Amino acid sequence: MRIPHRFTAALVAVSGVGLLAAAAPAAADTTVTLSSCSSGWSINGNVFSCLTTSPPTTGGPTNCFVSPVNLPVGGGSFMLTGSCGGTAATGWSWNGAAGGNTYSGSATASTTVQATPFNGSVAGNSINVPITVGTPPPPPGGGGGIPGGISCSPKGTVVLPMNWPASGTSIRSLSTNVGVFGNNTVLVSTFTTGSKNGLGRLSTAEYASGPELRTATLSASPCGGGALSARVGVGVTMYFSIGSNTYGYPVLQPNTTYYFNVENAYDGGTPSCPDGSSCDVSVDLKAP
Repeated sequence: MRIPHRFTAALVAVSGVGLLAAAAPAAADTTVTLSSCSSGWSINGNVFSCLTTSPPTTGGPTNCFVSPVNLPVGGGSFMLTGSCGGTAATGWSWNGAAGGNTYSGSATASTTVQATPFNGSVAGNSINVPITVGTPPPPPGGGGGIPGGISCSPKGTVVLPMNWPASGTSIRSLSTNVGVFGNNTVLVSTFTTGSKNGLGRLSTAEYASGPELRTATLSASPCGGGALSARVGVGVTMYFSIGSNTYGYPVLQPNTTYYFNVENAYDGGTPSCPDGSSCDVSVDLKAP
């Protein structure tokens, strides 16, 4: 709507309720958009009034949370998810980059991701989210010149320390993170059991290499001596228990270090990995 110049000349705004008024004739017509008069308008004599109500100020998100992440030795990929129990977030920033409520990344060493929730342009409190990469267990013995003090001489040795996972969960570790795993080499995965009784599981499979036949042992000493269980296959799975079981699986003691030993070899020791290759594997450990 076009307002004649006799009604308008100057606009005045006040906090909360805006009053737009004309006090004197203007030299030219002035245009006012009536949709901006959210609380109505009126003409009283020579004065045109436009009433507006300022929108309430939007607060930042509240009671927001992002769960920390624990990764196995060597690190890996992770995903963070932000949520708010109070005022909701319409967006997030992750280490300063705008995004949604999820963030994907990877880490090979412990680090921190900064997450900040937003409601529109108003930021909530920033959250420092720890990403913790597991550390190897203490060396079980000295000598050998191999990490962890383990040597399977005259064969080569690759030591893969593994953290004991949270109850009912599993972790995956990769031979590629610790060395070359070819023929005449023993991959020794070390772990220390927890205190909760129940069934656990160890398994290995090819990773970024061919499905070669492998032998594996679970033992109380490195390199396979005094094996509690032995398997041969392209993929090997072994069950065990903390505390007794009725299935005939090996019984491991709580809070004790054990060794899962894998070789690229047929039953009898004939090498199975192509000469000069690294026939890498993944190792999964599930806790009771």
